[in-house]
Formats: sequence, structure tokens, C-alpha cells
Amino acid sequence: MVAASAAAPLKSFTHLMPTFVITRLTSSARWRRLLIAVVTAGATGIATAFVRPLATGPIHYESVFSTLVVLPLLCLLLTLSLRRVAWRAALGWLILELTAVCAAFIIGVWLGPGRMHHDLPEVMAVFWLVAVPVCAGLLVGYQWFRPLPTGPYCRDCGYCLIGTPSDCCPECGRPFDPQKLGVTREELRPQGLAARR
Repeated sequence: MVAASAAAPLKSFTHLMPTFVITRLTSSARWRRLLIAVVTAGATGIATAFVRPLATGPIHYESVFSTLVVLPLLCLLLTLSLRRVAWRAALGWLILELTAVCAAFIIGVWLGPGRMHHDLPEVMAVFWLVAVPVCAGLLVGYQWFRPLPTGPYCRDCGYCLIGTPSDCCPECGRPFDPQKLGVTREELRPQGLAARR
């Protein structure tokens, strides 16, 4: 009862979002990805704030390391982990994840000790403006040169979907549409069951 009432505002919110953003939004694997990205970026922000008072000199190497090494690596991992999802379905979610990464980093620095630098939001806005087209281009380019294989395999984890009782991958929980996989429902039935029919 409580869970249903808590889910109601989320459902009404998702109806306001464009379809390409909410593609497979309810998949538990996607929410886990988002949570891991937010926690990692937030922890990076907190670590940066802790190291900042220890660093001396005009250049803050901890900030440079965070924004030029750690966060780009996180964005790259988020992008490459979507390489088996059709880019039209993955692009909106990737933009949402990159936005969450930038926001979580700012919040992490703010939660850490000391004073947050006044230009951090502007720096992260520039980071976002660079990360989104680069990551989107990388995802589209990867799939352009290596088209997604068709067949009865999960686009997220590669699990064979023949014999699955529902339209969800039993390995990773991602919903699938047989048409988008290039197979029919008949081809997803186990051979013995198909022969008896």
C-alpha cells in the first residue's frame, strides 16, 4: 500500500517526460546504474573537498584530477556499458545519467569540509556541455561501425532469451521486444514446445 502510493508520483512524473528519455526507465538494471553513477560522482566530490585544504599553490590538482580523469572515466564507462542498447533507446537515459553525475559531484563537494569554490557550477556546466556530445557521439559511432546483432539475445547482457516465460531477461531483468531483436515469438519458444504445437 505504501509502496503503491510512493510510486504514484513517479508514474505521473514520467508521463511528462519525452518517450525517448523514459525508455525502459523502470528497469531495475537502469536504476542500479544511475545509483552507482551518482554514488561514485558524489564520493569523488567529497574526496575532492577533503583533499582541497591539504593542497597548496595556485593549481588545485585534486580538482584537475577529478574533472579530467575520474569523472571522464565514469562517463566513458556509462557510455560503453550501453553499447549493446540501440542508441535511440539509450541516448536519453545516458544524458540523464551524465546530468546526475555532474549534480552529484557538486553536491559531494558542497557536503565536504571547507568552502565550495564559487565557480564549480560553471566548471561542471562546461564539463556537461563537453561530455554529452562526446559520449553521445561515441555511442552512436560505436553502433555505426559495429551494428547491433539481431537474434534472441538480450541487448544488455547477451543472455539467450529462447524459452523465457516473459518479455524480461531472466539474467539482468531488462524488458525486451522480440520485434526489435529481429525474431518472432515462435522463435523464442523452446524447440520441443514449438514442435508439439
